[in-house]
This record gives sequence, C-alpha cells and structure tokens, in this order.
Amino acid sequence: MNLVFQDIRSQFVNRSMLARLIIVNAAVFVLLVLVRVVVGVFLNNPDDLLWLKERGFFFAVPAAPFSVLVRPWTVITHMFTHLQFWHLFWNMVWLYFMGSMFSDRLGDRKLLSTYLLGGFSGFLAYFLIFNLFSALSTNGIALGASAAVMAVVACIAAYQPNSKIMLLGVWPLPLWVLAVGFVLKDVIDLQSGENLGGHLAHLGGAAFGFIQGRGLALGQDYFIKFEQFLDRVFNAVKPGKNTRMKVVRPKKKAPKNPRGMSDEEYNQQKYTNQEQVNRILDKISKSGYDSLSKFEKDFLSRQGD
Repeated sequence: MNLVFQDIRSQFVNRSMLARLIIVNAAVFVLLVLVRVVVGVFLNNPDDLLWLKERGFFFAVPAAPFSVLVRPWTVITHMFTHLQFWHLFWNMVWLYFMGSMFSDRLGDRKLLSTYLLGGFSGFLAYFLIFNLFSALSTNGIALGASAAVMAVVACIAAYQPNSKIMLLGVWPLPLWVLAVGFVLKDVIDLQSGENLGGHLAHLGGAAFGFIQGRGLALGQDYFIKFEQFLDRVFNAVKPGKNTRMKVVRPKKKAPKNPRGMSDEEYNQQKYTNQEQVNRILDKISKSGYDSLSKFEKDFLSRQGD
C-alpha cells in the first residue's frame, strides 16, 4: 500500500501546475462523492447528509463572519470544491484551455499565484458585499473554481488582449472579447438574483486578473511577494530537507539597493524577468519575431536597455 501512495505522489509531483490544479479539484469532488455515499447510504441518515451539504461539507466558504473565523481553511478549500459534476467539468475545461495558454506565456508559478489570489479575490467580493448590504442573507456558502478560472482568463486577456483562441475549433476570437463576454454575462445574470454570490465572486476574480495582467503587460509584477511566499512554503515542505534544529544568528536587515528593493527582492525580480525573456526567445525561435505581441516586444526591448 505504501508503494501505491508513493507512486500516486510521484505522478502528482512530476506533472505541470495546470495538471496538479485539475487533479486537486477532481480529487476533492471524488472525496465528497464518497462522503455522500457513506453518510447517505451506509449510515442511512438523510438529515445528516442535508446538514453537511448546507455547510458545503465544511469545504465551502460561508458568508457569515463568525462562521469564517470558525472555518478559516474554507477561504482556500472553497476554490477547489464542487458538488455537481457539470460544475466541475466546465470549470476544468476552461481552466485547461486558458491555463495552457497562460502557462505557455507566463509560466506555472504565475498560474498558481493567479489561481489562488483570483479565488481569494472572488471570496472577498462575495463576502464584503453580502455583509455590507443588510438586504442580503449571510446564511449561504460559496464554492467552486469559477472565480479562480475567471482570474486566469482575465489575466491572460489583459496581458495579450489581441491573442486569439479558436472558439469551437472554428472561429478565432480575440482574448479580450472572450473575457469581456464572460464579465458581461455575470453582470447581466446579477439582475436575476439567482446565484448572486457566485456572480459577485466571478467579477471579483476577473477584477484581480485584469489588474494582474495589465501590470505584467507593463512590466510590473504587483504580486511578486505572494509568489515568494509560496516558494518559501514549498521549500519548507519539500521532502528530504534536514529538519534538525540549528542555531540561527539574527541577521541584519538587507540594505536597499538603488532600485528601491532589497537584494532578495531584486534578485527575485531579475529571475522572473529572465524567465519571461527565455519564454519570449523560445517563441521567437519557433514562430519568428513577428509572432510576438506588442507587449512581448516592448518587454524584450526594455530588458535590452
């Protein structure tokens, strides 16, 4: 059995970030299906099943402030949680197509941070509006990857608005048109009053994605510190690290360099820029210089200055 778990872990670790995100979403869905089978069939207790479903099986994020404080993990878990198959299916379809394009241009690291921060931004939009307006009930819950996927779509559309995606494999559609279409649909659907929290979360994710994408197009990475935090977390839990205690002498604060950043921040920004340059050069080698977007050409020009 241990060998089986090691093989599953190895398969997961060696896959791309896009594949990992899809696997986690699918795994959570299967887990909740099994929970429903156990509670609803083997324990034969429909009341307990209804009680769990109303709380999103403690994976969905509630709107009530006290409930969020009691279940703080749901701020993260809700963006990987689906209770209906088709909800999961369509979210993963869009994540696959848009995430593939995103990773090709901005890398796996940026895909993960955009997914997580986009999902969190969707939660904030849902949470704040439901608590600021007394006419809205805070008894509901929010779940699903939709806000995170919207952030990915909006980010790549803001970064390269004129790049095209083949809609249904037939019609070339500029990314900015696709993103605007998604946003307009949510704005229109707000009028119906159905799934109000979901539509607000979608718009919150789209707003974050737009800010992130425009910043990257202009050569500014506004959320680089969050990616550095993720790097530290992953390095801390990486297997094979020496976990013995050791004495660490307090270090002096890193001096600021003339660019207004610490040496660590400057080196990280330099590494990120080099990754982007490498991707652009690889694109030139495959498709030629004319295949670059205006933003990629401008970015390459700035790096050469």
